[in-house]
Amino acid sequence: MKPHVLSQRSLAQNGRPFCASAGENGIAPALRNRSPASRNQSVAPIDSGGAFLRRGVCRILRQARGSRTHALWPALILALAGALHLLWVTQPHGPGLTPDSAYYLAGADGVRAGQGIQDFQGRPLYSWPPLYPVVLALTTQALGADPVDAALFMNVLLYGTVLFLVGRWLLRQVTDRWLVLVGLLLLGLAFPSFDAAKYVLSESVFHLFLWLFLLGMGGWLHACRNPGASVIAVWPLLLAGVGAAGANMTRLIGLVLLLVGPAILLLAGGAIPWRRRWGHGLLFLATGATPFLLWAIHNKMVHGRYLQTRGYNEQLPVALMERLREVTITLSNWLVPHWVSHGIGMLLLTVATGMILVWGMKRSQENGLLRLQEAAVLPLAVFPPLYLGGVIAAASIFGTDPIGDRFLMPLYAPLLLLALKAGDGLLPRNGLWRRGVGVGLLVWSAVVPAQWTLAVDGLERQRGIGSSPYFFSRQEWRDSALIDHLRRQPPPGVLYSNVPDVLYALVGRSALLSPRKQDQARDAQVAHMIARVCAGESLHLIWFNRNLRINMAVPDRLRGPLGLQEVVRSADGSLFELHPPCPRRLTPKDVPPLVFYGW
Repeated sequence: MKPHVLSQRSLAQNGRPFCASAGENGIAPALRNRSPASRNQSVAPIDSGGAFLRRGVCRILRQARGSRTHALWPALILALAGALHLLWVTQPHGPGLTPDSAYYLAGADGVRAGQGIQDFQGRPLYSWPPLYPVVLALTTQALGADPVDAALFMNVLLYGTVLFLVGRWLLRQVTDRWLVLVGLLLLGLAFPSFDAAKYVLSESVFHLFLWLFLLGMGGWLHACRNPGASVIAVWPLLLAGVGAAGANMTRLIGLVLLLVGPAILLLAGGAIPWRRRWGHGLLFLATGATPFLLWAIHNKMVHGRYLQTRGYNEQLPVALMERLREVTITLSNWLVPHWVSHGIGMLLLTVATGMILVWGMKRSQENGLLRLQEAAVLPLAVFPPLYLGGVIAAASIFGTDPIGDRFLMPLYAPLLLLALKAGDGLLPRNGLWRRGVGVGLLVWSAVVPAQWTLAVDGLERQRGIGSSPYFFSRQEWRDSALIDHLRRQPPPGVLYSNVPDVLYALVGRSALLSPRKQDQARDAQVAHMIARVCAGESLHLIWFNRNLRINMAVPDRLRGPLGLQEVVRSADGSLFELHPPCPRRLTPKDVPPLVFYGW
């Protein structure tokens, strides 16, 4: 029988595991028993010009053929490097703080105090799912540390864990060494979740549960390929259900996973009996949806509403087009540096999307969706369109903030891994062209993250996390003379402020929102404040000149009705004590109810 000769072309088509088809000398394991002369005559060196690079990479990513642990150490190195990078950036000034961070910190403090999840104004916080404040409270209690430090520790741990899971998927599923190196660079340097992990926000917890869901669904598809493996397949399905439950209990957009799961079950195809798919689907929905349903029922019983949401946007068609534009701009910025034309980014985005679609259609025609050999790929392919549709619909209907990196961060790793998987085996087979394309991809994958990794990280180490005044953990907030005074000599009584979230996050004092410009809101708030002072309470107004909310009434307009007397003045704000004229002595029963108004 004529022995089979493994050429460069056949090796590329067979999809060998990374560095697994060649030994240290670049000879395929199947040919090791052949004589040296036979090997030299029939087998050309595989990428002989890049042998030095290949040997170096293979020493780092050493693996045995068929081993399931070959991706362990490289993924651990990637996770450790990412965690150390996050610590390095946040070490001088701590993690970033935003108004949302103040809500989470207040919610965690309420859980620790046994008062339930409340915001920094003392109101029940049921507009957001409760998991992140609960996890933050437990972490703070376990470490015995400040909640901000506990949040940073948790973010570092979770960010490293997600990097390990994503890196392990990459190393086990993508075979081309050039694409593996490109993927490691883009994951380690340009991961958008890194930007979210620098803040006291829920994205790190959400991203971990998302990947538990994706890996669980991939494990379920893999287990269901074996006949009679129904019991075995239940365990990864339960992991996927736990991931979906944790995701939608962390962020409302996690409810999309309750649609992604059944879609994957349907696309699994005839290889899995319908009866088993229906049973497993009900098990997944029960696991993934039960915690959220119980929380919503609790809100209805206690607060009278299932959820607290914003008003609906009346100009929905206009909003949809605007949201689509925001999505395309954000995704194209992931592909090119900011100084490159936006049109080039759109072109690359179109090419990458087309490549993924063509590859997916080709694979489905060859094997059928249910027989995909890469069982782990299907969840990554189903998740992005459903998640993106959910984000655009929610942002358009409820008028949320512009869709940027924070909203689209969960799409980065799935889209990148899909693109790498689609390009696996498509690189030129000619040695010179192959090295040229590989080096070009490596340079691109290093230049794109360098647009923000070097500049932004250096700036944040110098001045603190945040790129706008809304992020009040920057150095100008920390150097505030007014904040320093409030820490050293906290005023007694009830506090009002134009930025109560800043007070809670940086000083630890709860404050109510000061009156707004609108007549009705201003009159209601002013009447309440006057009545409290006349009833014998001590009230202070803390006004920061760095006022970002233009709808707030300035102190000059409140000086007359509230009798403001300036106690402390600094370059960045003032502390006022309220002494309004009281026609008569009031009692607490005479104080009108406090009416809360939004930002």
